[in-house]
Amino acid sequence: INIHYKQRKNRLVKLMQDNSLAIIIGNSEYYRTESGEYNFRVNNNLFYFTGFDEPDSILIISKTNNRNVKSYLFCREKDELAETWTGYRYGTKIAKKQFGFDNTYDILSFEKNITKFLKNKQNLYFDLVPFYNNTNNLTNGFYLKIQNIILKTLDDFSKLSKRDFFIPNQIIALQNLMQKLRIIKDDEEIKLLKQAADISSNAYKAMLQKCHAGLKESNLEAELSYYFRNNDAAFNHAYSPIVASGKNACVLHYNQNNKILENGELVLVDAGCEYNNYAADITRTFPVSGKFSQLQKDIYNIVLEAQKNAISYLKIGESYITSHKQAIYTLIGGLIDLKILPKTDLETAYKEGKWQLFYMHGTSHFLGMDVHDIGLYKNLKINNDFYLLKVETITENNEQSQEYLDIYYCITDNNIYTFMVDVGSSIVEYKNEVEKVIYTIEK
Repeated sequence: INIHYKQRKNRLVKLMQDNSLAIIIGNSEYYRTESGEYNFRVNNNLFYFTGFDEPDSILIISKTNNRNVKSYLFCREKDELAETWTGYRYGTKIAKKQFGFDNTYDILSFEKNITKFLKNKQNLYFDLVPFYNNTNNLTNGFYLKIQNIILKTLDDFSKLSKRDFFIPNQIIALQNLMQKLRIIKDDEEIKLLKQAADISSNAYKAMLQKCHAGLKESNLEAELSYYFRNNDAAFNHAYSPIVASGKNACVLHYNQNNKILENGELVLVDAGCEYNNYAADITRTFPVSGKFSQLQKDIYNIVLEAQKNAISYLKIGESYITSHKQAIYTLIGGLIDLKILPKTDLETAYKEGKWQLFYMHGTSHFLGMDVHDIGLYKNLKINNDFYLLKVETITENNEQSQEYLDIYYCITDNNIYTFMVDVGSSIVEYKNEVEKVIYTIEK
């Protein structure tokens, strides 16, 4: 039993009130077509506390007080015929022993057994559908089905004219607690995030060496996919990869990845692998030919400087907003120097907002089990806990003069704070390094 799962459950229990119950509904299998499924992906919160990764599972954590806490799992039972078709299942007995639950139950018995868990609990920590954002789960009905059982049980209890037990008098959004927990990464999570970043960094290096005119964007994507899968990133990409050349790079979430690469153009690649359910998220922009033009070089260096300055302001006691503003000021100053923005002082240019044509989103987001991991940004200040932020700076222009049309840069890395381990920048980032890697093969 991994001690980290137990420690995470203990952290959750400390946030729960006495006489409370937390219910976490796992994911179910989701069909892509009438006869083909998507690869199953476990619910992040359930995996975070258990390491259990099978479909149709439910975790229950029951707290009477800090000295009386128990955890239970509902999961699929062993089924020889089903396992012949779809593979091994733990079943209740093995799951209890291997994952350390106080008891386990067949998922088919949930409706019958939930009554005893809800009795004599004052609070229920649970995410109702409006606050739950997994559309895959809602589409196939598993989450809704379990939620309806829970709500119907509570409703039936409330209608009893006489009862010798009390029931939860409020449902508290579990996600509020999860945002406090998952924003801070433990040692095991940091190890997995580093591994995801290392695999992704090396994949980028391999891809850069294969880049030349005449390839399709999809060929570069394939190089990443090959490296990810060949290095134990079983889920391949943590999110849909963006491989965007030329004008395509001005579409923030472009994912067709089918254009032919042409000399003189830039390629923006935004991708990262998922390793043991933890994501990497890295972006690099580079010339197809292996050589930047002077204008491309100038703008690239502005973006790189903005990222470096943003990272330098991620210090203990600083708000992450300070880092964001530093990136903006650096971009504004560089664009003024290139006469892309009108000349004025930085503060005036910031208030006028014309820079937003080039930089239309935030500088950082949390990274973890999800590429945009959960966490509360409002009033966030860096402290001695371990956060992981993806720091990104971009510049884009598709509305100004033709000279600057379709130039888009994005440089992003994965950074763990506060002990400042940069887990994603072992890929080349400086202009001459990018050129050197591509030329190694071509020249």
